[in-house]
Formats: sequence, C-alpha cells, structure tokens
Amino acid sequence: PPPAPPAPPPSAPRCSDVALSATATASTAQGGNVAANAIDGNGGTRWESAAADPQWLQLDLGSVYELCEVQITWEGAYASAYQLQTSGDGSSWSTAASASATGVGLVSSTLPTGTTTRYFRMYGTTRGTGYGYSIYTLVLLAASPSPPAAPDVAAPLSPPSPPSGPPLAPPP
Repeated sequence: PPPAPPAPPPSAPRCSDVALSATATASTAQGGNVAANAIDGNGGTRWESAAADPQWLQLDLGSVYELCEVQITWEGAYASAYQLQTSGDGSSWSTAASASATGVGLVSSTLPTGTTTRYFRMYGTTRGTGYGYSIYTLVLLAASPSPPAAPDVAAPLSPPSPPSGPPLAPPP
C-alpha cells in the first residue's frame, strides 16, 4: 500500500479581540480621554496620557488567554519605544516583546508562541513627541488556552475478597 500522507500541521489558535471585554486602567488620563476609550472598538475615541515617561495602559482580561498579536493604532502623540508586558497577578510584569512606532497609524506586534496571561499592558518608555501617549485603538488578539491534560487515572482495583469465616445469619 502507498505510504500514509503526512499529518497536517497543528492548527493555529483561533484568535479574537479579547480587549473588547477587558477592563482598562492607565497610569494617567488627560482631557476625558480615559483608558477605556482605547478598547471600546471606536476608532474615533482615544486614551491620552500625561506628557511624561513612562506611562502605561493596562488590561485585565478576566481570564487567562494565549496571546497571538497586538495591534495599536497611534494618534500623533505616539511611542517611539514601548514594551508589551504580561502578568499573572497585575503587579509583577514580564516583557513579552518590545516595539516602536514612527508616527500616526497602526503597529502590529506578534507575540512569542505560548505567551499566556490574564493581565496585559502597553508600557511606554519613550514618547515620540513632546505630548503624552495617545492610542486610538488597542486590539489584543488572543485564544483561550488549551485545557489542561486529563490526569492519569489508576487502573481500577480488583474487587474485594469475600470475608472469611462462617456466614452471617440472615436478619430476623
């Protein structure tokens, strides 16, 4: 018989924008341009920070997700350098990727395979202008992580041996 065809490659996780249902907070907000504006799905609203470094925009995803990609649409007040950070508890942060913008527009950043987190933040380290940071939209594409593997189940025990000794008398 002919050889079996090769196994198909593992499918990529289905990613969707989990930022839309997240809770957003920020280091600062200016002129009513609050953190939630960056994740409201409306490209006409924005988050704007104070004009100082560093500044951050943080998302609580509510559950742990496997991250795929981050898409940030910057207003004229962009970050010339920033970090994409993750945290399991919202207080201890690890940098998953570093990125930069060169002006107004969309910057997409792919994150390392297997990056999982409950909390995510854009941590701006260097402003590209004299203004603060300003984000029209932050799209966080993610997939639910695979459920944990089922634990090994021990083989069932043999049925107990019948008791030894004289049989019990029937009840009256």
